[in-house]
Amino acid sequence: MKGPSRKHILFPVFNTNKNLILHTANMHVDSMNRRLKSIKSDVSVNCIHPTWNTITLITNKVARASYLTVIEKYIQNIENINREDDMNPELPQSKSHLKILDMPYYGNNLSKFISVIHLGLIWQ
Repeated sequence: MKGPSRKHILFPVFNTNKNLILHTANMHVDSMNRRLKSIKSDVSVNCIHPTWNTITLITNKVARASYLTVIEKYIQNIENINREDDMNPELPQSKSHLKILDMPYYGNNLSKFISVIHLGLIWQ
């Protein structure tokens, strides 16, 4: 099984900056895509997703270093952003995968939820 997608760009940010960016996320996605298009990039940002201490930009392709620089400059120039945060974009580095536990399971009848514990009892 492959590791996590390299189509993510991770930005470590504090809550004030994260809230500021997420509040107008659609506008930022459009602006970043215009800047990327102006340098003839084939990468575009699909959406901005909040995570624990970061925001994640999900792109259509793996971003190169030059594209990360364009996005970093855009983020740092957002009005009212706290520039004291260390907002250096990064690509995910892990080659492993996560094992997701206790996901809900719905059988053929989508209205009936079956827990993982219940499935374990059925399959024994």
